[in-house]
Amino acid sequence: MTLQSKAYIIGAFLYLTTACQSSHTHDTSSHPDSNPKESMGQTQASEINYDCNFCGMPTQDPDMALWNGHLVDEKGERWFCSPRCLLFTVKDSSKAPPKLRKLELKDYYTTRTIRGQEAFFVVGSDILGPMGHDFVPFSDRASAEEFLKEHQGDAIHPFADVNLELVKKVVQKK
Repeated sequence: MTLQSKAYIIGAFLYLTTACQSSHTHDTSSHPDSNPKESMGQTQASEINYDCNFCGMPTQDPDMALWNGHLVDEKGERWFCSPRCLLFTVKDSSKAPPKLRKLELKDYYTTRTIRGQEAFFVVGSDILGPMGHDFVPFSDRASAEEFLKEHQGDAIHPFADVNLELVKKVVQKK
């Protein structure tokens, strides 16, 4: 394990420990909708909520910047703290946006924004995302293969091959 990987894991652990101990609540006072679950992460009167649309964690914290992603659909812009939260939404037919206009993630190595539909995901590695086991995104297969070898990953999946059953399986890995 590289020094950078160890530092990231320690930083993520400290962040999550702090986040879990704080009393983070979702402020709905500026939303016309009285149900925060329905309005989380959606554009409301030109206001963007940056909390994860799936789990409610903050996405714009510097410790989360490498992992966050977002989509744009007919409801507006919605943010996610991790690829797994985003994939839970877009791969679940009951939650998937019917008119997806944009889906973006960050390449793990370059940290550049990439189109989610073109991403290659490594699963089962020794690198954990903010929510635990995650899909580590890359813009190209070669980078994903390099990461897979370096971090003992189990497999590489292009976006098109990811389904809800795979997302659930990765999340449940111990």
